[in-house]
Amino acid sequence: MKRLNKINTAAALMMGLMALSSCTDGQDWSVDSAFDRLFGTQDITVTPFDTKAAVAFGKTPNTTSYQVEVSTDSLYLDDVSSTSIVQTFTSSPDTIRGLMGETKYYLRMRSLADGKNPSRWVYYESTSGNHYFTTKAEQIFHEVTADDYDESNITVSWDASKEVTSLVLLQGDNTVQTVTLTDEQKAAGTYTFTGLNPTTTYVIEIYNGASRRGSLTVTTAAAMPAASYRYTLPESTTTISQQLIDELAATAKERAGSETNYSLTIGIPAGMTVDLVGTDAETGDPAAIKLPDGMTINFFGLSGGDVPVINIPKALNMAGTHSAITFEHLKLVDKGSNYLINQSAACTVDEVKFTDCEGTGFKNAFFRLQGSESKVINKLKIDNCIFHDMCAGYSFIHVDASKGAGVVKNISISNTTIYNVAVTGKMFIYSRNTDMESIAIDHLTMYNSIGNNQYLIDFDKNGQGAKSLTISNSLFTKSADGAVANKGIRQSGTTTYDNVYYTSDFVMPLSGASAFDGTADDVFTDPANGNFTLKGTIIRLGVGDPRWIPTE
Repeated sequence: MKRLNKINTAAALMMGLMALSSCTDGQDWSVDSAFDRLFGTQDITVTPFDTKAAVAFGKTPNTTSYQVEVSTDSLYLDDVSSTSIVQTFTSSPDTIRGLMGETKYYLRMRSLADGKNPSRWVYYESTSGNHYFTTKAEQIFHEVTADDYDESNITVSWDASKEVTSLVLLQGDNTVQTVTLTDEQKAAGTYTFTGLNPTTTYVIEIYNGASRRGSLTVTTAAAMPAASYRYTLPESTTTISQQLIDELAATAKERAGSETNYSLTIGIPAGMTVDLVGTDAETGDPAAIKLPDGMTINFFGLSGGDVPVINIPKALNMAGTHSAITFEHLKLVDKGSNYLINQSAACTVDEVKFTDCEGTGFKNAFFRLQGSESKVINKLKIDNCIFHDMCAGYSFIHVDASKGAGVVKNISISNTTIYNVAVTGKMFIYSRNTDMESIAIDHLTMYNSIGNNQYLIDFDKNGQGAKSLTISNSLFTKSADGAVANKGIRQSGTTTYDNVYYTSDFVMPLSGASAFDGTADDVFTDPANGNFTLKGTIIRLGVGDPRWIPTE
């Protein structure tokens, strides 16, 4: 019985279809116009930028244009949203504009033609399966230059044509300040943060509502070193004279309440060039500046523009006793002195220090102790400096006083570049027959230096040396002409190497360092013109002055 019912049902269905077909002309089937639409495009790819995205897609037959809709919502409604960005493309690829940086967007598109129904919406899907793309970070800030910050202030500027509402100042993960921008500040496209801490790294972000439109990282300048008296040179100053030094020392003594333990910091404005020189009372000729006995002195270059320059017509005289003599954030230039320091008179100095300096031109030596009077320097420190084109006569550090009459007990050199130094002169460090306590060299880059058949470091031939001599994280490249393969370091003690490399064109023996297969031209970007930015595989070794190590 069940089988009979199935047969009757099938027959009835067939008879119904025959009746319908009889209402048409032959096989001319009717079509519902709602399904007569264009094909939807395929293979949509999106390349996001900051405020725009490039869209590529496959074209479809009989299509004259393509409607593209982009929105921060998921575009699940059939109608175009009033909050979406909608553009019409006629070719592939094309660009959709007016986006916000660092924002997630959904995209769909459909084919259009006059007199035809549009295709169904085709939704973008990334190769990883996401149905959205994210724009890149926008950057409407202008670059911050040395003129834009000092030890307590940072001025930022941006493209004033862009819509913005606020600035945020952060230190690490902490919000220090949020600024709601006024109409005047928006129109000017600039704002100054004040009351900041020196040598502190800040992140500054700019927003339009909740959308970030730019980010900067800025480190404030160092503050002038503390001292009994801190003095900033007037902009009109051309010379730091003996008279000025003596007057400032008198004020420092008074404020310290001491004749033998007082300090002075001289701040030199950015962009200034001054001579450090006295005058011979009898002849009127240039004379060496003599530092007043008992005084600690800091020569300090102020930030906010070009690095200040100190010209040296006569070498500085350190006679007497000094706790410290320091130079920071300065360019030091030989203007006839042949030395920065060429000390023969007796002195005792706890520390001579150079930080963030450039030195150039000193014809004979940068630092020298000579003569028979007692000269003791406990510490000579060099950090974050560049020295070049100097020392054609003697060594970079040259101690050739009578045996034991001149000594630098400890030398520390770090994060520093040496190039075109002692090409026709003598050693990098020389201590004639006089022991030292330590030499520590770390993150040094050396290029085209120490030629003329000399040693790199030399204590002369009578068995002296440093109790500790260490070289670490350093890169030695291209020996100067005249360098020889049998002269490296001459001293009685042992040299300790840690992560030290030399290129194939560095010929001095450094037993314990590692050979790198390549020349200076293979590891530096443009060494002949002073650009020692590392390139290639050596970057991963972390050697040399850090300023030249790029982030991969």
